[in-house]
Formats: sequence, C-alpha cells, structure tokens
Amino acid sequence: MRGYTAHLIFHILAAAIGGACGLTAALWRFDTVPTAATMFFGALLLGAILLALQALYIRVARPRDTSGATPSTRRPRPGPGGTHRPGTGTRPEPSTRPQPDRW
Repeated sequence: MRGYTAHLIFHILAAAIGGACGLTAALWRFDTVPTAATMFFGALLLGAILLALQALYIRVARPRDTSGATPSTRRPRPGPGGTHRPGTGTRPEPSTRPQPDRW
C-alpha cells in the first residue's frame, strides 16, 4: 500500500498532539498550572498545523489524471415507487407503476 508509512506517521503524531492537548487542558482546568494554558494553545496550534500538512500531503500524493477523460458517473437510482427491471435498461412507464395505497 503506497503512502501507508506517511499515513501512519500522521496518525501517530495526531494522537500524540491530541494527548498533549488533553493533558494540558486538564492541568489548566483542574490544577490551575499557569503555563498549562500556553502549552494547551501551543498543542492546539500544532494540531492545526499537522492537519494542514496532512491535507497538503494528500493533495500532492494524489495521482493526476493526464488522459483528460471525465470520471465515470454512477447510474441513477430509480425514484421512489419506481421499480427498475434488471436487464431491460429502461424504467417502467408511469402508468404501469404500482400506485401506493392512500388509505
């Protein structure tokens, strides 16, 4: 799997930064450690930077489509109440659709 190592590193760093953010938030809230607020906001900033780096890495690592072809689209799903007959390629006419019971 290509790029799995970088993906794993991003997850490990995100877990470490999240743990540091939670620990410093708890120290700030419950023990009133004066420097904990600064450490909390620093860890929060590091988390935002890591998220931006991960988005940049994903954008750069994505293979580019050089053929110029548009991506394939999915077939539309039949609407409510309509039944699609497999193999026919067409939907039944509105007059032949079963009508829902009103009462």
